[in-house]
Amino acid sequence: MANHRRIDSPNDGVSFERSAGFPVIKRIELINFMSHRHTVIEPAAGLTVLVGPNNCGKSAIVTALQILCHNDNSTYVLRHGAKECRIIVETSEGHRIEWIRKKSGSPSYILNGKEFDRLRNDSGVWDELKKTLRMPRLEFDNNNKFDVHIGEQRNPIFLLGDKGRGAAQFFASSSDASRLVEMQALHKKQVAENKSEQKFLVKQQTEINQSLECLEEVSPLDKNLAECESQYESLKAQQQSIEQLSRDLATLKQNKQDIGRFALVATTLCSLSTPPKFENSDALLQLTEQLRSEQQSIDLGNAQLAALETLASPPSVENEDALAQLVGNLRVQKRLVERFSRSHETLAAVARPPQAADTESVSTLAKFILLYRTELETQADLKKQLAQADKNLQAVTAEIEEWAGENPNCPTCGNQISADAMISGGHRHG
Repeated sequence: MANHRRIDSPNDGVSFERSAGFPVIKRIELINFMSHRHTVIEPAAGLTVLVGPNNCGKSAIVTALQILCHNDNSTYVLRHGAKECRIIVETSEGHRIEWIRKKSGSPSYILNGKEFDRLRNDSGVWDELKKTLRMPRLEFDNNNKFDVHIGEQRNPIFLLGDKGRGAAQFFASSSDASRLVEMQALHKKQVAENKSEQKFLVKQQTEINQSLECLEEVSPLDKNLAECESQYESLKAQQQSIEQLSRDLATLKQNKQDIGRFALVATTLCSLSTPPKFENSDALLQLTEQLRSEQQSIDLGNAQLAALETLASPPSVENEDALAQLVGNLRVQKRLVERFSRSHETLAAVARPPQAADTESVSTLAKFILLYRTELETQADLKKQLAQADKNLQAVTAEIEEWAGENPNCPTCGNQISADAMISGGHRHG
């Protein structure tokens, strides 16, 4: 009984008050409980008051806490049409207590994840609940029970509605009776201090009223002070106007000086004769553009000359006759190969000769076959020569490309050389 907590349900609201030394209820959640389909309440620090019209569910919150703490009769709390209802409370110490009642069956608890579904005196749930919430009822030998934490709406405040014997029994068994006496003495002391402060404030109010009566004669001075303030604001505005006029006067003097200077310039310009008319400048522009183009050409020539001066002397010209003869032979062999290829294609398309009717025709056919075989052998030799010529051509081409890569410019005329131009015979000396 060291630190009492009380949750009252007055006519116009519900109040929660917590003292130090007890776990603070941080969150209350009601699901399908009486008129609450789903309600979450997070009490503030100190005192929390819930206010609302009648029959809005304030008392149901107190009932839910009573059922959670003591598992009172709860056959009437299930919301209409719901299959189960829940009461969930979370404390500042990290505990979570959940009470569940289904449409059929008895209630059950879940304390910090541990489930208790068969509620008996020896099931262990009551010990866990007392340790977690620390809000039990006090019971005596004659089954008298005192709820010092929760007060119902229709019952008087704790112990005021009990008989003298019950109150005496409570104080006889309570270790905090001396604390209640101390609280009563402290209350009397506070009442006396408040009365003394009231007398002091009444005296101070009387002195202030007397001072106000003395200051009533100051009202004419207040009027004069308002007039002086008005005159001061007027003088201040006039001073600003004078400063603006001074700035305008300085600007006017500067403008007059500018007008005199511009008049002198105008007089001087009027004495000048009319300028001559411009002649047609197209020829001049054309000549200027031509001179600019010539200058660019000169600059380009000078740049090329400076670049060529850095080059070494060209190598001596080699004998090109053997190379030219080899290229000519390759061209002749290529034309022979093309002709033999066309002959082969033509002969391949010829149909088989008919059967000889007489020996003379067979002799003729034999001669023709012999000639055909000779032609095939000649063609095979030509193919071999063509293959060899292709190899020679590839070798010569590689040599020409290698030489052209080493000599990008012609050593005779200085023009650019390409391997394709040399092989095709398109290169000419400039």
